Amino acid sequence: DQRGAGKSFHGQSRSARLSLKRLLQDTEELIQLLCRRFNQNKIYLMGHSCGSILGLHTALKHPEWLHHYIGVGQIVNM
Repeated sequence: DQRGAGKSFHGQSRSARLSLKRLLQDTEELIQLLCRRFNQNKIYLMGHSCGSILGLHTALKHPEWLHHYIGVGQIVNM
């Protein structure tokens, strides 16, 4: 559930909470949680459409966390 969408949407202003930096932090926190929960050192990360931007940034910053990054509908030029 992306921050500000689905179950995490509470009718508040999304623009005040959403930023690329915050979404990247969410991605990093989720990866660390998954690694701990499933006792893994690395995961496979797939990013789709807008999530492909987060995936690329994460893969560049933390390649040691990933077996592979898979981009689907990869955005390459914003």
